[in-house]
Amino acid sequence: MAKAGQLILPDNGKAVFTPVFIEDLLDGIMLAAGLQEGAGQVFILWGGEAVSCNEFFSHHWRWAGRAGSPRSLPLTAALALTKGVWKLNQLLKRHDEVTPDTMLMFSRKGGFSIEKAKRLLGYCPKTRLAEGMRESEAWLKASGELD
Repeated sequence: MAKAGQLILPDNGKAVFTPVFIEDLLDGIMLAAGLQEGAGQVFILWGGEAVSCNEFFSHHWRWAGRAGSPRSLPLTAALALTKGVWKLNQLLKRHDEVTPDTMLMFSRKGGFSIEKAKRLLGYCPKTRLAEGMRESEAWLKASGELD
């Protein structure tokens, strides 16, 4: 989406984003699946380092060779636009991430607690955001997704 210039964030990207590096997510899943304390439980797993959507997706924007930050619209306009795109994609039988639900996810004002996973499983994310973004960029380049 960033490569095509189609990445849009509602409300200047001020919302809270709760990323998790894949290795930390897998660690949490293995703990939940392998420990008795995880049996029958639901856990929230993320990196524990909340950032704004603008900060997170500016990395993707830069990786796509674009300057500045992703485009932004007021939430009501972003919802209307993505609803139209979503309906068009349904008619054309195209699957796309551009949906009103995405805009709502990108407009969250709060995060989530990982305290239950820490307490019961000993879950402790190890990868800081900056390191995870560097590793993600390197992986994308190595896999040919980025120039």
